[in-house]
Amino acid sequence: MAVALSRGLQDLGHEISWTLLREAGDLGNDLQQDFPFESGLIQDGSPFRWVGKLRDRLRRADALYMLDHQNAVVLGALAAKWARVKRTVVAVHTTGLWGGKPSLGRPMKTALRGVDAVLALSETHARYIVETEGVAEERIRIVPNGIRIQDFETNAGPGLRKELGLEPDDLVLGNVAMLRPEKNQGALLEAAASLLEEFPNLKVVLVGEGDERGSLEEAVRSLNLDAVVKLLGKRNDVASLLSAFDLFVLPSHPAVETQPVSVLEAMAAGVPVVATRVGDLEAMLGNGKFGGLVPVGDTNALTRALRELLGDPKARQALSLAGRKRVQDYSLEAAARTLESVFSNAEASRLGTTA
Repeated sequence: MAVALSRGLQDLGHEISWTLLREAGDLGNDLQQDFPFESGLIQDGSPFRWVGKLRDRLRRADALYMLDHQNAVVLGALAAKWARVKRTVVAVHTTGLWGGKPSLGRPMKTALRGVDAVLALSETHARYIVETEGVAEERIRIVPNGIRIQDFETNAGPGLRKELGLEPDDLVLGNVAMLRPEKNQGALLEAAASLLEEFPNLKVVLVGEGDERGSLEEAVRSLNLDAVVKLLGKRNDVASLLSAFDLFVLPSHPAVETQPVSVLEAMAAGVPVVATRVGDLEAMLGNGKFGGLVPVGDTNALTRALRELLGDPKARQALSLAGRKRVQDYSLEAAARTLESVFSNAEASRLGTTA
């Protein structure tokens, strides 16, 4: 999301540069077309030297946006003070660690006391940061996620279905997420297995990669879903893939979802969403007005919700239209302007970012 916000600020006329403390990796690939960046600052030497490098990098910045990684925040906040950066904010997107534990350590909390603002994604998320993570309420500012909605208004579905070996009349349940235990894609597979007799043209498409791939492949075999499920791995054509889905399903556990961009993207693509009541999803989906909501960990409830929508094309179409309307509240331009207002005390328009 930070890369998207950078593009939104750039569209508003701001000059953006990034500093990556470690090797660039995939993030560098995302940045290189649009932004100058420097990477690998903490490979050599002591922490004092790293802070000095960051200070030199930040001398021209009027404002600094830090992602909520401990090194980025602790080192970035020190370097920003040394470089006399006028405005500093930290985007805290966590909802805790797997298992319900708070995720902000003591060094991070200490550093947060010295920044101008801590960014939450919503009122619900702000309450979590204050009540569970112990961040002072007066430091909280809300900057929701946002997407370039027009990027997802595509109709590549028919062509992609053919490419993926899907028939025009297949009913496709899709999920875009890292393959991790907390994302709970296994619940989607179990629901699909229960629905297959009733909907023999049902297919499941999982987009993403992660440590759970082996377990999910084993689940596919044990549930006899080899002809039903496609694990596509990491893809760069998510906007097109979404248009091939009939339903977008996100059965995550509580500790990992705040305001999932994947749900915004699905709504922008006109794909009805069914998700668990976690993070900010209840508000995003209007308590069921803009998408289906089911209790966490209740595979039977998930199966019932999917059955109802799979068997009712008119209901799917109604949710598609409602989702497209709802996502207008989450445009990238709106998010960028909100962040811009947080930086309103900065005297110029150069923004540095650390990650």
